[in-house]
Amino acid sequence: MCPAASIAVVVDGPDPDRNLQARARQLAAELALPLIGVGEQSQYDLLLTVTQAGLELGEPGGPTIRADFATGRLRRRADSPGQGAAMLRRAVGFKRPPWRVLDLTAGRGRDAFLLAVAGCEVTAIERSPIIAALTADGLTRAAASADEELAGALGRLRLLAGDSRQWLAAG
Repeated sequence: MCPAASIAVVVDGPDPDRNLQARARQLAAELALPLIGVGEQSQYDLLLTVTQAGLELGEPGGPTIRADFATGRLRRRADSPGQGAAMLRRAVGFKRPPWRVLDLTAGRGRDAFLLAVAGCEVTAIERSPIIAALTADGLTRAAASADEELAGALGRLRLLAGDSRQWLAAG
């Protein structure tokens, strides 16, 4: 078994504004992770970085990931009729909305988002609190968009952080 990665929360930039600092403190407390300064980054395997553009996760000095529903490749897939959620709709037996879907391994919420765009009511459950935080951040940023279609899809998508087995057992 691999040892758990050491993860810390850090604020992007040498002189971050108070809002970013407050968000980083809140996130570190919620996730029970250390909040570190720029000089301490190399001591950790992964950094959850609070930036102006949203949360990012990655190795110190390496590439990062984030959840982005309002722009980029995922949004283009959602807007493309033949691509986007077509295979997902077939996989879940989707005939016509409304349909209820449980995404029990939500990750960064891409499949859940595409199904919500297609008209499904989606409950997405992610076990990793860190990945759930990335996904929640992406949903929050997307909700701030003025795009009505996006708002409609987000209204059909509910994200829960926790173990889906426990959620299902609770009924």
